[in-house]
Amino acid sequence: MKTKMLEILGIFVCFLTLTACQLQKDNEKQVFDEWTKANGKNMSQGDWEQQNLKAQEMEADLLKLRRFYEALVGTFEGALKVGEDNFNVRIVFFPGWPKYPFLGPRIRTIDEVRADIMSLSFNVLVQQWNPLNTLSTVECIFEGVKPTYMNLGKINLSGQDCKNAYDIILSESASEVGALEVPSEATSAIVASQVLEGTLEKVSDLYGTIWTKATNSNFSLTRALQ
Repeated sequence: MKTKMLEILGIFVCFLTLTACQLQKDNEKQVFDEWTKANGKNMSQGDWEQQNLKAQEMEADLLKLRRFYEALVGTFEGALKVGEDNFNVRIVFFPGWPKYPFLGPRIRTIDEVRADIMSLSFNVLVQQWNPLNTLSTVECIFEGVKPTYMNLGKINLSGQDCKNAYDIILSESASEVGALEVPSEATSAIVASQVLEGTLEKVSDLYGTIWTKATNSNFSLTRALQ
C-alpha cells in the first residue's frame, strides 16, 4: 500500500512539473507573439530568445559600469602646490546619466540597454583657491566625462574652456602614500577591480596630477564627509 501511494505521489509530482513547464512555454510564446506584433518584426522565437540572452548579458555589463560611476559620485578635497603657490582643490563628481524607467519584469531590448551604456558619464566640477584669499576661487566644469581606462581607474579632465588639465586615478587612503609619490598603476587597478566587482561601494581617495602651461604638480584628494 505504501509503495502504491509513493507511485501515485511520484506521478502527481511529474504531472505538476510538466504542467509548470508547459505554462512557462505558453507564457514565453505569448510574450514573444506580443513583442513581434508590437515591434512589427519578423523574427523566429529562437532568435528572439538569443536576443534576450544577449540583452541580459549586457545588463550585467551595465551593472558593473554603473558601479564605477556610482562609486565616485560625491565631493573630494585636498591641497596642491603650483610653483611657490599653495592652493586648496575640490573635485565634485555628479551623475550624468538619466534615471532608468521602471519597466516591470520584461527583458529590455539590446537597443535599450546599449542606450543606457552609452549615456553613462560624469559631470565634474573642479575648484581651486588660495586658502588665504577665498575670492581667488577659479573653477572648471567638465561635462560628459567618461573614464579614460576604467579597468585601471584612470580619468582625464580636460577641455577648451579650462586652462588646466587633470589626470585622476583611484587611490588607497591618502595617508598611505606620500604627498609627492604617485601611487602605482597596480594599486589603482586593484581599487578599480574592487569597485567593478562590487566589493568596494565607494572610493574614498583619489590621486591627481594638474597640468598647466608652465608646469605640473601632484596632489591627493579625500572624500569629504557628507
